Amino acid sequence: MKTEKDDDSTFRTGAAFVAVGFILIAAIWYLFLRPQQEQFQPPPVVPIDTAVTNTTIYELTSGESHVQFSIDELLRGQPKTVVGITQLVSGQIALNPADLSTAQVGVIQANTLSFYTDDAFRDEALHSFIIDSPAYPLVIFAPTQIEGLPAQIAVGETAVFTLTGNLTLRDITQPVTFDCTAVLTSPTRLEGRATATISRTAFNLRIPEVAQVANVADEFLIEIAFVATAVE
Repeated sequence: MKTEKDDDSTFRTGAAFVAVGFILIAAIWYLFLRPQQEQFQPPPVVPIDTAVTNTTIYELTSGESHVQFSIDELLRGQPKTVVGITQLVSGQIALNPADLSTAQVGVIQANTLSFYTDDAFRDEALHSFIIDSPAYPLVIFAPTQIEGLPAQIAVGETAVFTLTGNLTLRDITQPVTFDCTAVLTSPTRLEGRATATISRTAFNLRIPEVAQVANVADEFLIEIAFVATAVE
């Protein structure tokens, strides 16, 4: 005769099989189906058009540079900061360390298909729904103004300035100002960081309705950390 204990054991066994099934599906997706960074190439470099003499062109090094976003949410009732990152970045900077009034920052691009977080299912939602990476594979920042640079910079010195331009994400372009620091670590190497806070709704970035995720912030931080080396 089938007992209540047997029913409970059957339920637990079935639940275990379902859980294992979900884990296997997630593992297969994570290992074999999700986009891998190495499957993609950095965006093509948009060359700086400059007629300024005595200027060195520094080019962002993909792999050492990255674009990153950070956004707050409630995950299963607990606060969490979600971080997404890609190292597939391109861009150029034109610089004469003895005369920073002539400095230029070219178009900076990042590959949206290669953004990843700490969760495979979140990555799938990010690529397929939130950004729609197959349709919009690039996030593009086109600088229009640099403010606050010192007159010159020597090796080892840090410059603090702002960089304003047009940020295009999906099919929407909005003006954005980044707070920046840059260090000339050698005559051929420039390192720096640029951060700005932007709005999801301004770029029509909608979050899928998921039961365990709530109160996703509208504002989020975007960071460009760069290493740029002189082009020979």
